[in-house]
Amino acid sequence: MNYIKNVLKRISILLLVASILLTIYLVICPVRTLGEVLEKKEIDIFTDSYERKDYETICIFPISWSGLKNDVLGIKEKSPSENNFYFSSPDDKDELCKLLSSLKVRKKLGEYQSHPDEDSYEYWIHFFWNQNLDIMLCQKELCFETSPAIRYGSSKFNAYYIVNCPENEEILKKILELLLNKMKL
Repeated sequence: MNYIKNVLKRISILLLVASILLTIYLVICPVRTLGEVLEKKEIDIFTDSYERKDYETICIFPISWSGLKNDVLGIKEKSPSENNFYFSSPDDKDELCKLLSSLKVRKKLGEYQSHPDEDSYEYWIHFFWNQNLDIMLCQKELCFETSPAIRYGSSKFNAYYIVNCPENEEILKKILELLLNKMKL
């Protein structure tokens, strides 16, 4: 009987410690939009005050995972050099920036992990501007890095979970629609 009481006591202590650690994580790593995260790191490409000049280009390189059931972009049939989508018109750039900046994310403790079994694409997004920005994005995670790398500018310090919510699902759907519209042009 004493053994069972000791086990229950230890389990309750472990649950208490786990709940305290979870609470600390949720307080230290709240849900934010990607725009807020970048602005906090003084990367102002998504802010309204930043003007996207004519010389800037955004390139998206989608990768289809093995779990992808319906490859609507036809990535698997194309050579890797044909998989690039360039956004150079101001309207396209603004639309993509608005979508990305409104993604809800939570800081990940650890590095970005690819999810090859997902039924979706992974997007490598490159922003050509005065301080290049690379974003890797899939349904579950994203990471970003800057070039030239400012302090903690590498992707291993900037990994985030994509919050599982209807708004983010809609944003990922709209990004795919933008790419589909690019294919039609």
